Amino acid sequence: MLNSRFLLVFSNVQKAIDKDSILEKIFPSGWEPFVVQILAMVVLVLAFFIFFFKPVRKILDARKEKMMSDVTEAHKKNASAQTLLTEAEGRIRDSKTEAVAIVENARKEAEAIKEQTIAKAKAEAIRIKKDAEKDIEMSKKQAQDDINKSIIEVALKASEKVLEREVDSKDNEKLIGDFLEEMNK
Repeated sequence: MLNSRFLLVFSNVQKAIDKDSILEKIFPSGWEPFVVQILAMVVLVLAFFIFFFKPVRKILDARKEKMMSDVTEAHKKNASAQTLLTEAEGRIRDSKTEAVAIVENARKEAEAIKEQTIAKAKAEAIRIKKDAEKDIEMSKKQAQDDINKSIIEVALKASEKVLEREVDSKDNEKLIGDFLEEMNK
């Protein structure tokens, strides 16, 4: 029984190994349809490559170039912006320095104007005081002179009445001189 089975398997294997039978099993309709299918597949792959792959590749390459140019442009704009930022920061620093200098100069000028105004006011006050003192002195002297003249006139009139005569200019000068000496003492 074992032998018979072995023979059966062996005979089946023998049939399977037969060259024609192998080709029939691989190509049941014959090898021509297989070759036609392979050729059709090659044509389809070529058509796919020509009509789809190349245009898609061109689109992808164009997109890649666009992205690269955008990145390059972004780098350039970034560098330009960085340069402008640096310049702006420099201008801001310069403006701040200039503003501080302007404020400092304005403060110094204001201080100088204040000092000048104070000095002018003091000088004006001193001048006004001196003028007032001169006016007072002149008024005082004028008042003293007026008082002296009035006293002299009264004294002359009194002396005329006492003497009952007219005093001549010599006597008048002598009396005035004596009287003034007495007044100044």
